[in-house]
Amino acid sequence: NVYVSIGINHGGKRISTDTIDPMLRLSNNVLILGTGGIGKSMLMRYLFLNTANRGEYVPVLLELRKVSNQSVGNISILDLIYSSMEEFDVKLPRDQFEYSLRLGKYLFLMDGFDEIKDSHALETAAAIQMFCAKYPKNPCIITSRPKRDTSPLETFTSVESLPLTKEQAILLASKI
Repeated sequence: NVYVSIGINHGGKRISTDTIDPMLRLSNNVLILGTGGIGKSMLMRYLFLNTANRGEYVPVLLELRKVSNQSVGNISILDLIYSSMEEFDVKLPRDQFEYSLRLGKYLFLMDGFDEIKDSHALETAAAIQMFCAKYPKNPCIITSRPKRDTSPLETFTSVESLPLTKEQAILLASKI
């Protein structure tokens, strides 16, 4: 109830973030870059709830910093997703999960690429790209601060998170 849509910039054009639809018209794989505190994580949580309510996809929200719990040389996005779903008490046998991935039933919201340990970043980017290539029917949206080198995510369309306008800031303050 408190959320105010921040919007994103792509090629000088403002794109709405009220739903995932405008972003997915740009690309199935979107990388949202923005400075700290601009609302990227709140956007991801909003998109999670909005998508769940709409029912088109099963949204899966991942905090990418958790990939640092995996060992270098063995980073698996599939394992990270599956264990994250289990944390929320989703009981789906692994083979059925992989089958549903091939059908394109999910929206992956991966928050905080910049929070991955430096030692894990390149391998994680490669693992994300391979995962998205293997299951291309599932859209994937990633957030990161611009300080992190995101060039390894070359198949993602980069957009910029917009700061709140004066009107949006006033609306947010009134909601709080």
